[in-house]
Amino acid sequence: MRRIKLILVLVIASFIFVPSAYSQFTGQLETAPTLLRGSYSFGGYAGIYDDAFAFFGGFRSGVTDYMDFGLKLGFLNYEYVNRDDESGILVGIDLKYRILEKEIGDPLDLSMGGGMEFSNVEDFNRLALGGNMILSRDFCFDNGRIISPYGRLNLRMERKSWTRSWGEEGRHDTDLEMGINLGVSLELTSGTFLVGEIQLDEFNGIIVGANFYID
Repeated sequence: MRRIKLILVLVIASFIFVPSAYSQFTGQLETAPTLLRGSYSFGGYAGIYDDAFAFFGGFRSGVTDYMDFGLKLGFLNYEYVNRDDESGILVGIDLKYRILEKEIGDPLDLSMGGGMEFSNVEDFNRLALGGNMILSRDFCFDNGRIISPYGRLNLRMERKSWTRSWGEEGRHDTDLEMGINLGVSLELTSGTFLVGEIQLDEFNGIIVGANFYID
């Protein structure tokens, strides 16, 4: 009951606060299990999307044994036809709460939570806020290494704001968007995982990188 109440609070809060934004670029890049309190992870990633690319790093920390917090920060570049490329910053923040655990007999791992993503590129900016549902399952190789397929459903409100637009005055646009990320995490050594995912969203893309875990 405690977990259900907390998840309801997170999901409701995600949809009460409707900010401004565009598409998700920072992806999921983590499986459903949360980090334990006192555990941390660091990561580095590169994303290639329709007419855009990004480089960013990530930090994650366990808040409780069933909740963790993540921060991503990096660089985003847009490519235009008959117009100069535009670059700027990319920031993502999220909370994730674990509901199902395969280790205690559940069929898979399931987490839910909420997140925000902000980008500011030249004369316009984007901010998105929404909720996530993440599913994953670990499989163990004969050598003891783990491979974990995962998927995320993201539902969010986004608004994009232009200070000027093709010679016109600034304008705003707000939409409800949904996206899916499908990925896999592969253990290389103890505490080091390669991660890659396909993003099916307003900006389709591929994101790859590595995560490093510290207990």
